[in-house]
Amino acid sequence: MLNRDLTDYNQLNRTPFHMPGHKRQNLTGVDLPYEKDYTEVEGLDDLHHPEGILKAAMERTAAMYGVDRTWYLVGGSTVGNLAGLYALAPYGSEVICTRVMHRSILHGLMLAGYRVHYVMPDYVEELGCYGGVRAEAVKEILKRYPQSKAVILTSPTYEGILSEVDKIVEIAHAAGIPVLVDEAHGSHLDVHFQNGERSDFPKGAVSAGADVVIQSTHKTLLGLTQSAWMHLQGNLVEAERIDEALDIFETSSPSYILMNSLDACTDYIQKEGKALFNQWKKHLQSVEECGKAFHNLELKVYNAQRDGYQKDPSKILIYEKHGRLSGYEIATRLREIYAIETEMATENYCLAMTGPGDTQSSYVLLLNALKEMDATLDQMKEKTIDLCQAVPQLSGGDAVRYSLAEASHMPKENVMLKACKGRICGEEVFCYPPGIPLVLPGEEISEDMAAYLCDLEAQGKLRHGKKHPDNSITVIKETDSDAKDLDGILRG
Repeated sequence: MLNRDLTDYNQLNRTPFHMPGHKRQNLTGVDLPYEKDYTEVEGLDDLHHPEGILKAAMERTAAMYGVDRTWYLVGGSTVGNLAGLYALAPYGSEVICTRVMHRSILHGLMLAGYRVHYVMPDYVEELGCYGGVRAEAVKEILKRYPQSKAVILTSPTYEGILSEVDKIVEIAHAAGIPVLVDEAHGSHLDVHFQNGERSDFPKGAVSAGADVVIQSTHKTLLGLTQSAWMHLQGNLVEAERIDEALDIFETSSPSYILMNSLDACTDYIQKEGKALFNQWKKHLQSVEECGKAFHNLELKVYNAQRDGYQKDPSKILIYEKHGRLSGYEIATRLREIYAIETEMATENYCLAMTGPGDTQSSYVLLLNALKEMDATLDQMKEKTIDLCQAVPQLSGGDAVRYSLAEASHMPKENVMLKACKGRICGEEVFCYPPGIPLVLPGEEISEDMAAYLCDLEAQGKLRHGKKHPDNSITVIKETDSDAKDLDGILRG
């Protein structure tokens, strides 16, 4: 185990005339693990050229998932998404990508110069959020754009909704192209315990046969924040390309503290994970059962087959049935009255994110708070909030005027949000959380979207890819030379 290897190294008592400057001494007096903060010296291996203890650690994790190779990541799933996209297909290729994506996927697409054909996920009216991508939708896009070199998905979503990854992988592999899945919220789905049994959570992208899968261990397992890993299986993506990409995008000074947490996570989940996950499942079932007695609040934990979508039960979605409280208001009450901090909220719901580290007392506290809140709402007869207008339909490609790479190099200017209708967006614009882009660079801004952006700005919920004055947005500059050759702009 990596922690034992690092402890053994400390016992060698070698005097460090090398980085880091603190020399493993706690001079600040702050409770930080200086004694386990190393650099790449003899015996401690090198993450970018692993041959020793780090290679062995990553092989242990690969075995836990049953994949060909695993890379430890110290830049979160963000660096995995950037590197995975860089390695996925030749520069400038046509690719198929879900329109609901994390910003790091957007940036990876931009840096790779890909020509993107967006596939729209379902909008789940019952949940008030976008869900998974259907296999038929990917099949249709691939039929229209047969030169596409890869498929890129996000599954599960922030809310825990899974795409039909297994069927999509079949379609893509039949066409000879790989599938990359941003599974940042699904590191717990496909783990195998020491006895060989798989977790009871829904099957994830690894089980579905996806070629490249990126997971954030700090989100749903036991890794420290910023720790993640990336898996490779099959022969449609070269491991050497991923090595090259990580050399470009990941720090050359990876944190041994983060890498230690990744190996410790693997070791603990393999040895103790079955009991831990069984307890986790038991708690989630209790939440589901308790929610059935509520009059005003509604809890979405598990989902029935008839619902038409598959959901990871570790994400608890909390709704007020009668529109009297928004998700923001639910989150505020939980925080200020009951000292419970939830993951995120929207107008429609509040998301309580669970993990293997939650204790029984944590669940009791949450359920007691929700019971009390539900009873209090019996006294609230009138609607007290104005819900934000519905999210306009995200562009499925019809609004794209320039590719992401083209738009990133074009001259830009700022205009007031109220005047952005019909302009070509020059930045990513999103509502945070969850950080999903509403408008992408190179897309024309529709009238409905312009109104929605103004609404979000008024509520303080709009986020931009660039810093500029309030109530404004970055757009492609309109000039007399708009018609000039874009290749010339990119060379310019």
